[in-house]
Amino acid sequence: MVEPTIAGQDRKNHWKRALSILLPVTVQHIISYGLNIVDTLMIGRVGTDELAAVGAANQIYGVFVMVCFGLLSGGGVYIAQFWGVRDIKSIRHTFGIICKNIVLFGLVVTLFVQWKSAALIGLFVRETHVISHGVDYIRIASLSYMITALSFSMGFSSRCTQRLKWPTTINAVALLTNTILNYALIYGKWGFPVMGVRGAALSTLIARSFEFCAMLTYIYRSQDHPLAARLSELQSYSKTFRNQVYRTGAPIVLADGSYGVAAAIFLSGFGLISSVAVAAYQVVHILGEFSQSVFYGLGNASAVLLGEKLGRGDRSGADRDAKGFLAFGLGLTAVMSGLLLLINPYVPQLYAFDAETTAVLMPALFVSALTIPGRALTYLFIFGILRSGGDTKYIMAVDVGWTWLFGIPAMLIGVLFLDFSLWQAVLMRYLSECFKAVQFYWRYRSKRWQNVLTE
Repeated sequence: MVEPTIAGQDRKNHWKRALSILLPVTVQHIISYGLNIVDTLMIGRVGTDELAAVGAANQIYGVFVMVCFGLLSGGGVYIAQFWGVRDIKSIRHTFGIICKNIVLFGLVVTLFVQWKSAALIGLFVRETHVISHGVDYIRIASLSYMITALSFSMGFSSRCTQRLKWPTTINAVALLTNTILNYALIYGKWGFPVMGVRGAALSTLIARSFEFCAMLTYIYRSQDHPLAARLSELQSYSKTFRNQVYRTGAPIVLADGSYGVAAAIFLSGFGLISSVAVAAYQVVHILGEFSQSVFYGLGNASAVLLGEKLGRGDRSGADRDAKGFLAFGLGLTAVMSGLLLLINPYVPQLYAFDAETTAVLMPALFVSALTIPGRALTYLFIFGILRSGGDTKYIMAVDVGWTWLFGIPAMLIGVLFLDFSLWQAVLMRYLSECFKAVQFYWRYRSKRWQNVLTE
């Protein structure tokens, strides 16, 4: 009777640890996307053109973030596994590689956006006045790109070492600050000037600057924080170590970067339908992401805990825990899909959309709700289960293949030659995500993702 009791206690401790990661990350994403909804409400009430312009500008930011997230995830696989064996030196070396690449990439992107802002916005919308609004926004907002990426690096890497309380709190305060400043600067409240989309961009810059300073203070004022390294420690890794991290991380960077570019192409395709379609898609996208917040938490929890087990060489334990995460995720998908179907009819009223925009929006919201299960499980496989074992080349092949060989061509053919409306174009995008989930499931069943990177 002793062994079952011990096993039961181990499972209880496992789910306690999983919830200690899942809940803060979920709350962080709920706050993030909840405030994004408020932001779009604020900008949407200024005008549909302004909403379309900010949506187009944020696609540039979206590509930047996806590449940065690829850099973070590639290093995060190692940080989680090195944390499993408490190898602080290797954790700091990995973090140093991440920061170096983030800074270089952020500098290049910021300079390019400042130089070619009108051309970049013009990739997504065609109307001159909408492009002008987008340029006003992005020239200010792009100044926050590098510090935002460094804040992400510190928060993400802290999460991989299972330190979540303060990074989550700092991020939530920064987002709340952003929303309050949005209200003041967009509409000219409390004595501030009416700035419209420029006010939204300035709010982002101020809030992200605060977040960066607060995150840096947290790491270096914390006792024994794994990332609190001297500059020399961050740079003293060997060429062999760097190349090992790059071999695992490069496919993730390529996959995430290409996904970010694909998202921009999808929005450009929606722009061929109309600027109204672009504005409506911003609402579809943000509500869909908001509804999947719990899957961001679940994906992070599975990546960290499975990575820790694999770092110790415990493949059987990782396999058992992966089954539990997947079963939990399957149940959640049905709940999230049902909730979206219930709230969708009330969405146009919140934005005070006119009849034309509402007619474009409603069918696309329905498609989003029905495809949540496939999209959410794809996220769990890519960013959680499969990535925890460094199965990055396979992830890249499937992720890039379905997006670029099916999703994008199907959407463009439909828009250019078959007169697709927004909901049909959105369906092509989301179907590619659902097909990925099926293929990733069979990879999970094969157990070929269970690599031990610390050996």
